[in-house]
Amino acid sequence: MGLRQPTQEPFILLEQAAVYLPNPFAGQGALEDPTKFIGRETQMTSLWGRLNALGNLSIIGPPGSGKSTMLALIMAERETKLRLKPDIIWLQIQRRMKLVEAQLMLARKLGGANAKATDWFNLLRGKRIILLLDDIGQLDNKSERGLEVRLWLRQLSQDRTHATIQLVSTSTRPLDQIFINDESPYFSSLHNTMKDTIELGVFTDNEARQFITKALVGASFQFQDFSDLLSKPLVPRDLQDSCLKRYEELYTRARR
Repeated sequence: MGLRQPTQEPFILLEQAAVYLPNPFAGQGALEDPTKFIGRETQMTSLWGRLNALGNLSIIGPPGSGKSTMLALIMAERETKLRLKPDIIWLQIQRRMKLVEAQLMLARKLGGANAKATDWFNLLRGKRIILLLDDIGQLDNKSERGLEVRLWLRQLSQDRTHATIQLVSTSTRPLDQIFINDESPYFSSLHNTMKDTIELGVFTDNEARQFITKALVGASFQFQDFSDLLSKPLVPRDLQDSCLKRYEELYTRARR
């Protein structure tokens, strides 16, 4: 028996409209959600090994290469990856930061909103801490105030009779290049402190493929729609931006 509309015209089932999900490449990606972290296995192995050996670490790479994401991953996975379970403090670096401002920030991270700048020393006593220093290269390298902060950071990492402080910094260039005016055989704000480095660059082909494939799970388009983007090596942020634009183009075309 055929279905009919009230007008007695035959009822024809229309093809179901495609459902297009929100752009899976939007947002901050792994920086916001570490479960989205892709690749960098060699670098992450080096990072956890160095931190478990109580070393300091400088992460170097161009903008968008995943430096801040690696700091976020330290925060997210410290319980399972770090043997000695240190406290993790993300110290927000500011370009013209004064020493007293840095000390006040650390004191309040340790002792709460009512802590004073002068409290930092006592609050550190006996602690085991990793300080995350994102974009340390922005510290003013042409004035005494930037130098004072760098000298203080070196002091924190070296005086391990009082506390065990490890530094993990990020920068776009090696620190001895950024702070070249500090460097000499006799005087250096970070001499022998941040010599261990991890360098980040573009995604490998396999990492880029993983990134695209993982993002497209359950999405409206297929990897083949993005495969040509692998022909040009890109840092993670640039690949994400390219995929974001491509997805929006495909979505617009499909909705017409």
